[in-house]
Formats: sequence, C-alpha cells, structure tokens
Amino acid sequence: MPVSTRGRVHLRVLEQVTLTPVRRHRGQPARVLTHYGIHDATGRKIKTHPVLMSLDTTYAYQSRRPPSDARPLPGAHIYGGLIFGWFGHFITESLPNLLAVARAKKTYPDLPILAHSHNQIDPVAWKARHDHHLKYFFGKLGLDVDDLHFVTEPVIADTLIMPPAPFAQKFRYSDWIVDDIDRIWGRPSDGIKHYLSRTRVQGSPRVVDEPRIEAIFAEHGYEAAHLQELDLDAQLRLVAGSDALAGPQGTALHWSLYGANCQSVLSLGFRSWLQKGICTVRGQTYVELRGKRPRGGTYRLRTIDEAALHKALATL
Repeated sequence: MPVSTRGRVHLRVLEQVTLTPVRRHRGQPARVLTHYGIHDATGRKIKTHPVLMSLDTTYAYQSRRPPSDARPLPGAHIYGGLIFGWFGHFITESLPNLLAVARAKKTYPDLPILAHSHNQIDPVAWKARHDHHLKYFFGKLGLDVDDLHFVTEPVIADTLIMPPAPFAQKFRYSDWIVDDIDRIWGRPSDGIKHYLSRTRVQGSPRVVDEPRIEAIFAEHGYEAAHLQELDLDAQLRLVAGSDALAGPQGTALHWSLYGANCQSVLSLGFRSWLQKGICTVRGQTYVELRGKRPRGGTYRLRTIDEAALHKALATL
C-alpha cells in the first residue's frame, strides 16, 4: 500500500456498488439540499468523504435506497468523488479528490476514474469547456483526462476502489492534502506579501474603491499581484512563495491552499467557511473583514472600513 507522511493510506475495495447521479433540488427552500447515492450490494448507504465539500449554498445527502433501474457497469473503477469544472471549486475540491485518485493509482495504475458531477453535464462538452486547467492539473498529477468518466445515470459498478478521504467533513480538509500539494508545487519563500488585486478584472468589482484599498496594503508592505495575467505555473509559483496573501474573497484568495509558506490570509468581503477551512489545514492566521454591502450594490460588493483595515494589517 502507498504510505502517507501523516499515516497509512487506506484503500477500500467494494463490490457491486450502485452509484446515483448528483441532483440539486429546484426551488426554495429545497434547493439547499442535493441528493446522490452510493449503496452496497445489500442496498445500504456506503459512508464516503463529503461531496460538495466546497459549496456553501447546498448540502449533499445520500438517497435512502438505490434506484431499481441502475444498469451494470463492468470492470473496476477508482472513485473520484465530485469533480467540478468551475475553476474556483476545481482548485479547492476537485484537485484534492484527484490527489486521492493519484494515490490509488499507485496501486491500481490502469483503472479508469468514475466521478460524480455537479448536476447533469455532457461529459464531452464539459471536458472541452474546461480543457485548459484539466490538462494542466491532470498532467501534474500524472493522470489522463480521458480516464475520467462521470455518473450520468444510475449504475452498478462491478468493483469500486475508494481512495483515502481528502476531506474530513464539509469545509474541512484531511491533513495529508497539503503534503501532496507541496510535493508538487512547494518552493522556498520569496519573502513577499501579496495583495491579490481585482483592479484589472473586467466585470463586477468586489470592493468599493479598490485602488484606494490596494494603496493601503502597499503602505503595509504588500505587493499587488494580478493573477489573471499569469499562466497557471506562474500563479502557483507566486502563491507558493508568498509569506502572506490578502484580497477580496473569492477564487484568487482560495489559492492559499497552495501557499506552502503563507502565514496569514486577510479576506475582504463576505464570510467564507471554505476559506476558513483552507487556512485551518494550512495553519494560516485568518482574518475576515466582511465590510458592508452598499445600497444598490451587487451581491458580493462590499465597502471596507479603512480604519479597521489599518488595524488588522498592524496585527499581521
């Protein structure tokens, strides 16, 4: 068996497993719940690590019983958890699932991957739409995108290999995740603190008068970084070498999961349990300045109190 630096890797080999696609309910309040299924040959639910770990607008639960119309799926597969295409959720949820698959591949190198998707997708169109980051991350993990298959209808898998759990619960990572991330992307510290700016991003802003906010960070020794202007390798080098990260809450700040040297994260805007979970597994000091939504502002736009920002920066 492969061995983790934080304990043994446990691979479960399950026979005759019924998998039901992920389906999110429509309409409030039911849409906060999403159902799926993984059942054994007797119809009992199989306990797995959480699906939809990173999505705070819905909670996934397993169907009580497997469907009666599941079709046989011959052969053995490695279970890949839930794989998002959306980039922000890909780097926070899909990539940890794929790290678990990569560990299982050390024992079962030739097996394909069977994963859940978030609601119905056309697998061919989905892979084409997300081709750039799929190829990059699969390549780094030594995986083949063509090995990825989705549960698009109820199936009964002959054999399903369950990799080690990448998540302990919703918004909480297993410790070994950061070991594997740093093995691939870790690098020495650059001694730089970065403000992950959105001032050059087209579309809705997240912070009112962000140029002024960026200037305050500069006064406290932060360099502005515009990740959208860098390729994935350059983004990961910047994040992995940073001593501190800050910026509007969102995908850019979630990169702190890959911050091997990052000691603190200062988030501007709305609450994020996911960001808190990332900082917890990394041991990063996490500070949230939620701000206030201005009247008539977009859903995620926030006004940040400058005095509170100066005070927070003085403690980091």
